[in-house]
Amino acid sequence: MPNSNKVRDHRPTRVLLGLIIIANALGIFCPLLMGDSALYANISRDMYLSGDLLNLYVNGTDWLDKPHFQYWWTALIMHVFGPHDWVFKLASFLFYLISLRYCFVFAKRHYGKEVAMTAIIILASAMHVIISNSDVRAETLLMAMIIAAVHHGVRWIREETWSQMIWAVLWSALAILTKGLFVLIPVVFGVFVFAWHQGYHKRVLNWRKLVALALLVIFISPELWCLYQQFDLHPEKLVYGERNVSGVWFFIWESQFGRFFNTGPITGSGYPLFFVQVMLWAFAPWSLFFYWAFAKMGWRMITGRRLMEVASLAGFISMFVVYSMSSFQLSHYLNILFPFAAVITAQQWINGNYPVWLKRVFCASLLMLYMVLIWGIIAFELAPLWQAIVFGFVALLAHGSIWQSGSLKKTKLLWHGSTAMIAFAIFLNLIFYPWLFQYQSGTTAAAIFNDHDQEIAQARNSFLLEFYTDRELLRIDTSMAFAPQLRSDEHLIYADQHILQKLDTRGEDYDIIDSLDHFHTTKVNIKFLKPQTRSGEAFHRYLIRMR
Repeated sequence: MPNSNKVRDHRPTRVLLGLIIIANALGIFCPLLMGDSALYANISRDMYLSGDLLNLYVNGTDWLDKPHFQYWWTALIMHVFGPHDWVFKLASFLFYLISLRYCFVFAKRHYGKEVAMTAIIILASAMHVIISNSDVRAETLLMAMIIAAVHHGVRWIREETWSQMIWAVLWSALAILTKGLFVLIPVVFGVFVFAWHQGYHKRVLNWRKLVALALLVIFISPELWCLYQQFDLHPEKLVYGERNVSGVWFFIWESQFGRFFNTGPITGSGYPLFFVQVMLWAFAPWSLFFYWAFAKMGWRMITGRRLMEVASLAGFISMFVVYSMSSFQLSHYLNILFPFAAVITAQQWINGNYPVWLKRVFCASLLMLYMVLIWGIIAFELAPLWQAIVFGFVALLAHGSIWQSGSLKKTKLLWHGSTAMIAFAIFLNLIFYPWLFQYQSGTTAAAIFNDHDQEIAQARNSFLLEFYTDRELLRIDTSMAFAPQLRSDEHLIYADQHILQKLDTRGEDYDIIDSLDHFHTTKVNIKFLKPQTRSGEAFHRYLIRMR
């Protein structure tokens, strides 16, 4: 049961939480980043415009990768507000809010309101959570779905009520419809280890679990039907260079488990300590506190001491181990485990003690963060000098106010960390991203195209150009001569240096109308950031007209 400590006034913490949410919400109004975010936005918009909820297409061809739910959900929100970039991000942001809510109710039920308030502050302000609210990924949806499924699953084990079973299965099904069957790993391990630890052995395997399994199959059947209709009934379709591809089998195994074991069409490489290292920055500034709390909680469980709950520990460990053993590793995968990490960290924060050296390292890391942000603004010429001065002054004022408050030391420490992450979110969404977007040539080209009456064609594919252009794009087959396809008085063409070399080799005549700065904005490096070496890292895309 939760502890019975006297509950303090949470109004300042609620205000701080509101500021964190607002700082995260600023990312909604930034343009899309190139890469997967722009790809998913296009698929969702095409679904909204066509009304086709069954088939997924990219560049006019069948697309087999992620399941349907993210696109169904986003298309629904677009039906309410329209097919805008901020609407695409809003659909994801709503699940960020749901994840905070479920993190709160889960932690409150097991540890009390103090831990619950601390947990959602930690979750809301983790670095990769802030980044993901701008660079939209499916993991933001999964972050809410998995903690919700575990919360209701644990309640189901305790209470054995049908309503809790249905909620647990529903959230589990939505997670499967978003990413695949592997998302059941933290849910099943979290709930079953909790049942074993709390002495509910007889409730783990009974006839109700068969009902839950049947209900789960019913809930995910729309995805199976869509994939069967689009792919299994059409063995002639070419997918990943092969025919006779089963969409149902891809969904069940190859989409995720195939990646983990490097047996599917999408492969990668990884090493066991990748996510241990990623956690240090992705869960910043709380990562070192988490590792300490994780070790303490794990040791208490190993030594047989009874804990209030172990679902968060089991859920985190199970998926973290699977990720670490996987051959396909990306940093944003960890986001789905952050609610568990926040609860583990918060329960030690309130009910235990952290060593003094760890608190000093934490404060030093916050100071270093500010130094990097302010130095970055100045050295990399991201914004005028006065913005760096204002940024630093406001941050100093905020932390000074916290220092002078009469709150407990651990509360001040929490406020210092979350305030620093508010500053990071403001820097990211109001300073860094606006500067970075000028190097997204697809967005720039779309703005230019929208001001012209001519038809638009793209010889070099860009999901950003496709999303932001207000007219349908003509896709050019670059293996053929351009001139017979396009009349010079009707088309502007988006191309890159490789395309121009092809035209030169074939002897086709063209005029360069504009040259646009371009960089892969999701792969920023120090050479690109430095003004002295930026020109060598950035390259160009072109707007051309055939003669």
